[in-house]
Amino acid sequence: MNHLGLSLFALSGVALVPQRTAFLSEQDPSTHSHVHCSEGGRCGGVRVVRLDTSVLALSAGGSFDINDLYYRIGPEKRAVIEQAVLEWEELFRSTGEHQNPYPIWFEVVPEGHLDPGVLALTNSYIDFFGNPVQALVEIASGIEWYSDATPWEDSEFNPDGSRGPPGFDLLTVMRHEIGHALGWSEAYDKATELVVGTDFDPGRWNIGLDPLDPLGEGYHANGTIHPDSVMRPVLGVSLRRWITLYPDVTFVARAMNYHVVMKYVTPVGPSPFPPLGHADIPYISLPQAVMYAPPGSPLLFKPGQYGLNEPLVISKELTLSVARGGEATIGAP
Repeated sequence: MNHLGLSLFALSGVALVPQRTAFLSEQDPSTHSHVHCSEGGRCGGVRVVRLDTSVLALSAGGSFDINDLYYRIGPEKRAVIEQAVLEWEELFRSTGEHQNPYPIWFEVVPEGHLDPGVLALTNSYIDFFGNPVQALVEIASGIEWYSDATPWEDSEFNPDGSRGPPGFDLLTVMRHEIGHALGWSEAYDKATELVVGTDFDPGRWNIGLDPLDPLGEGYHANGTIHPDSVMRPVLGVSLRRWITLYPDVTFVARAMNYHVVMKYVTPVGPSPFPPLGHADIPYISLPQAVMYAPPGSPLLFKPGQYGLNEPLVISKELTLSVARGGEATIGAP
């Protein structure tokens, strides 16, 4: 009998978030403020603005593209932001419940526009169904930013992301803010039934949420449970973190119905044909996952017992890990 221990992927860090300036006609705006102190940086909050419109988004297959737009952004910062955009785009295999391409504006705002100590702020605009329409990321002036000249590699940092150059790592902050724009904000409005206490989807993927988040559960990952998540609410100086498939990508995949590079497995459930392996419609057995998952796929298992009635030959490379809260046991039922 083989036991799959809990093994997550690398990532961690975090940044700050949203709260002001509308660039669409606003209807029924709801503003949430968030205060969290870090080593010199502070989260501003997530601002969700509901618009009197609908994009009628569907979870369609194919590539998902971010239409990144820039205002008052110099070339050094823009190159870093473009890297963060590319990283998120490469993780998706569908448009989820966003329009495609999905507009995200990035703007360096004048000093004093954001509250003291706030690094950045994401404004998320949704339709009356909760589907994302567009987003605006405001980046603070007067902050010591580290704008990496080679953001596609991490040689300036230790392997764990520590002891980097002076300042706040702009790449980490933008990874965090784009996560808010893609679903780590809308989920509170869109998938509230999946939030139980301080856990998201506890019956399946069991993602821990920040218990001290005054915005409500659904905006940040619990940094104690998920220390590598880029969606933690606190970001330190000279620190780099990466986007994790679990919980960062899994959260938005489940909440916003994205199809992503990770595939998902549960012991039981409905079995559509062909099997999909999505966060909301997972494979229902290990043999099914082995048969249908693309080679090289990372597989995330819901903790539980996975029966095998006969030997299973795995002839493709797959990465196996288990969601928080237990282990997956594979063997005879």
